[in-house]
Amino acid sequence: MQNKFRRRRRGAPNDRDDSLRPELRDLPDAEDGPIRGDTSDSPEIGDAQSRDRVPDSDSTQILLTIQKKYGSDLVEQVLNNFFMESPRRFSSMREAVSEKNYEKLTRVAHTYKGSCKILGIRHMAEFCEEMEELAEGNALEGAEALLKKMEAEFQRVKTEIEAGPWR
Repeated sequence: MQNKFRRRRRGAPNDRDDSLRPELRDLPDAEDGPIRGDTSDSPEIGDAQSRDRVPDSDSTQILLTIQKKYGSDLVEQVLNNFFMESPRRFSSMREAVSEKNYEKLTRVAHTYKGSCKILGIRHMAEFCEEMEELAEGNALEGAEALLKKMEAEFQRVKTEIEAGPWR
């Protein structure tokens, strides 16, 4: 039996079987970039100041699509799960860093990256990918600082999402 959850090679086309998750078939792909407006004048994503000014419009669009198609209750459930699970993920990553458990750190960062991408939270997904790459390279220099950035970004995103029309 083929493993449907195998890790995709970087740069490989997305070959997931969307028929397994029909409720997500019509959602925009967060990797396609911003959904609203022209961002050619926007600051770079990696720019720390830009995170304070540029909202994750992908997450807003994805959540509005879910709300329109499935109702506010599902959006509320998805967000509650994400908000409850995030601190656990941070704790697991912090534990893996202190134990120098590269495999655990890779696994947790990769899983959390997927959650962030599904919700269109690009900045968080990028931080997770960075953490995953550190762990895969058996190098933890800067991992604590990156984890602090992730937690701060989570708080910013949580505030932004909680102010959305689905609440």
